[in-house]
Amino acid sequence: MKITVIGPGAIGSLIGGLFHFKNHDVSFRFNPETEDKRGDRYMRIILPDRWLKIDRISTSPSDKAEMLIVALGRSQYGSLSKEMLRKYIQEDKGEILFFNCSTEDIANIIPDSTPYSIVLSLMSAVMLQPQDVELTTPDSYIVHDKNKNLKKLFLQLKDFGIKSYPVDDIGPYANSHFIYQLLFLPVAMCNTTLDYFLSFKEGRDLALRVLGEGIKTFTKSEKQLGKLPIMDPVDLVMKLEKKPEKFEQLRFKEDRSYNPILRSFLRDKKNEVKELNGKLITMAKNAGVDALWNWKLCQKLQKVMKFGFFTNPRELLNGLD
Repeated sequence: MKITVIGPGAIGSLIGGLFHFKNHDVSFRFNPETEDKRGDRYMRIILPDRWLKIDRISTSPSDKAEMLIVALGRSQYGSLSKEMLRKYIQEDKGEILFFNCSTEDIANIIPDSTPYSIVLSLMSAVMLQPQDVELTTPDSYIVHDKNKNLKKLFLQLKDFGIKSYPVDDIGPYANSHFIYQLLFLPVAMCNTTLDYFLSFKEGRDLALRVLGEGIKTFTKSEKQLGKLPIMDPVDLVMKLEKKPEKFEQLRFKEDRSYNPILRSFLRDKKNEVKELNGKLITMAKNAGVDALWNWKLCQKLQKVMKFGFFTNPRELLNGLD
């Protein structure tokens, strides 16, 4: 299959590289770090149990794709248009997969009559440099609508430890994924990973407040939540409330699962915060919910951008009180 990946950050590079390894014809677009490097390149993919060298990765123009994978941050979807997507996809039999977004994010950019699906990547991937990407979560899933073609496509990733998880309706699962990602901001403000963050009592307390506001907002907005196989916010809240002591041992676990908002901070950008915690604040106001803790985090963002990270969750929580 001819596949084009738009926005090859960590997730796009990982998924596209693995499909290339499975002998699909894959090319990459829309990455400022690689746009000036035309021609064939290589990629190294580090998996939890091994690493792969992916040869002849193309960033050169080619024929229109049968499958277009759009793997951008939420804030970047505004830079796309119907015309841009149409020039990459075959009009008669092409399909578009939008990763980690909502229907609202893509409502105005879907080319007319082009089949599309929203897909969730429940995993953590880190781009070490443009040609090196690491899958840091040993337990990973792709959540997608029940569809024979998608199931067949994503089953090809099973060899790499990535499981296919088909669902009847992707919407409720996208809602749960959005709520879970609200934790990215406080974790990034401490320059750490979620596991390390939750090993502190103060990190767990803050996580409960942030997730609680998200769950309450979606519930009062009458937006359904689907139970994710991993990274489920409701499940995490239950674990934090019932057995908080189990998280303390995570402080000494080897972990490189740094989230995308932290990488945005390191590039002096904060757009993703507006699309997650900022959007939640607006949704909460419309639903009559007080999103105080998400609001407080957004207010402290400028301090982090100017003066640097908080040293640990305890210092962050004290700074918010």
